[in-house]
Amino acid sequence: INLRTKDASDFLTEDQVFGGRQTLEYSSNGDGLLSSTILAWKPDPDLELLFNYIWREQDNQIDSNEYVALAR
Repeated sequence: INLRTKDASDFLTEDQVFGGRQTLEYSSNGDGLLSSTILAWKPDPDLELLFNYIWREQDNQIDSNEYVALAR
C-alpha cells in the first residue's frame, strides 16, 4: 500500500501543462478487467489539478481448493 500523496507536477515534466497516465490490466482468475486513468493539469504555477478514474469488473475468483475439486 502506497500512502504518499501525489500532485499534478509528479506526473508532469517542468515544461508540461497537461499530461496523464493510463493503466490496463487483465486477471485470468475471475476474468477481471481494470482500467485506471490519471490526468494532471497545471494551468498556473500556483494551481495544480489531478483527476483519477478507476473502473474494475471481476467475476468470482476460484481458490486452490476449488481448482482441486474441479480437476477431479
